[in-house]
Amino acid sequence: MIAQDNTWHSLRLGLNADIPLVDRLRLNVDAAWLPYVWFKGFDSHLLRIGTAPGDFTGAIPETGHGWGYQLEAVLSYRVTDQISLGLGGRYWHMQSHGYAHFEDHIVGSIAVAQVLDWKTTHYGMFLQGSYTFAGL
Repeated sequence: MIAQDNTWHSLRLGLNADIPLVDRLRLNVDAAWLPYVWFKGFDSHLLRIGTAPGDFTGAIPETGHGWGYQLEAVLSYRVTDQISLGLGGRYWHMQSHGYAHFEDHIVGSIAVAQVLDWKTTHYGMFLQGSYTFAGL
């Protein structure tokens, strides 16, 4: 059994545009560049953890640095002055160059870090609704 637990962080610089198309219909677009992304993860080969030579002592730490971008758009319709419904989509991409740190994590062996690249892409569609309270 293998488990991978990753955490991504980033600096995000972007622009947002809210464009009225026709009466009650709006397009909101959000685009961001991620000039600096950092990654931290753990790779666990659970059946290889043990005390015999060549076994892993536990989860293998992984680190990396890279870049990415995020795009999102929502088309919304104002049903009433208080209620709005929207359909949107998003696409996020991050990639990182780094290492799997085998040092001190293999029983009876002198190991070195392994160079690795990671990429993650998230995309999907969503529905949203909003309500504006009167007087606000």
